[in-house]
Amino acid sequence: IIRFIPSCILFAGILLSKSVFAGEWPLSQFLSLDPVITFETGSTALPGISGLGLSGGDATFAYSGEAIGSQFFGNLSTAGGYTYLDISFNQPQQAVGAYIVDDSPYVGGVMEVVYDQSNNVLESESQSYSYYGGPPIFLGIGEASTNIYKVEWRYTGGSGFFGVDNVIYQPEIGRAHV
Repeated sequence: IIRFIPSCILFAGILLSKSVFAGEWPLSQFLSLDPVITFETGSTALPGISGLGLSGGDATFAYSGEAIGSQFFGNLSTAGGYTYLDISFNQPQQAVGAYIVDDSPYVGGVMEVVYDQSNNVLESESQSYSYYGGPPIFLGIGEASTNIYKVEWRYTGGSGFFGVDNVIYQPEIGRAHV
């Protein structure tokens, strides 16, 4: 079930109409002005971005066609098993999405989970891979209110390596785009 709330954006003196969906968001629901995180650092170090924290992985180097660029935010194998990937925001977001990278034949898909400031689950959506080694698949979640403080990506259908690339996030509509 997708819920929507009509809203308007004032940008450069032009009033733009945009429906705000709660639930799974396609890439087309995001705005071209929304921030995008790439992981092209040239090393396994994650990019340092003011106002957010990245945990559970590193800037993994990609095989040809596996990711959008030459690197992605990839999970790690630890003594406790494979990690999930997290991004925490200092300011609330309305939506977060990313291209899901299939880096293991054992992972069947990825679940994206978004949390509020008290670490309560707001929504979750899952996406299965069509086949191992296929191109990245976009998965996004948006809320009718600006309340996302953390996003987590979890592997499904078996444990193993996976990642996210070109993470896009949307601050409150109207606030960051004016």
